[in-house]
Amino acid sequence: MKKLIASAIVALTLSGCTSVNITSYVDPKFSSVKYASVLVDANLQDFAMKSTLETAVCDQFAKKFNEVTCLKATDHFPPTRQYTQQEWRTQFEGSGAQARLQIELLSEEKTAVTSTTVSTSPLGYNRFNSNTTTNIENKFQITMIDKGDQAVAMTATGVLKAQETIFAGNEAYMRALAKELTKELAKKQLIETRQASAGKSGL
Repeated sequence: MKKLIASAIVALTLSGCTSVNITSYVDPKFSSVKYASVLVDANLQDFAMKSTLETAVCDQFAKKFNEVTCLKATDHFPPTRQYTQQEWRTQFEGSGAQARLQIELLSEEKTAVTSTTVSTSPLGYNRFNSNTTTNIENKFQITMIDKGDQAVAMTATGVLKAQETIFAGNEAYMRALAKELTKELAKKQLIETRQASAGKSGL
């Protein structure tokens, strides 16, 4: 029972302290296009964040679009190598993906907020308690790029806000971003679903 209670507290803490807002636009040219295979490319300098985010997005694809192939850029483009634009395109075309979902970190901000409370002891003395909370706000540029002519099918901006706690870290934040991003793709109907499987994209 204690373990169940602890798990519930962690879940509530994570969900209550992290929010993601995504605003997107789909080019009318791609309003009827539905991709059945996507290469997820988290263009982040921090390799741990890059790997975590790509994995989190593909995990969400597996849950919501289990008929769609999700490929991670780290599996097809080793980060230890340098690629020319042509080499990158050739490798991308050979991956079998119909589109590339690129996620870039635009800005990362941390703000520390300290609050102080005063209580009175049984002896009449004032007791001061200070608590410092670190607020995080990360902004992401999200772009869906069509393999055919490298045109932008969708552009979006994501804003992740969270409070640092002993339970939360980059992995939890990346999972939250991946979950909301997958919801946005479903809402914009850019990803093939079972209902749309009869009309596959001809890319």
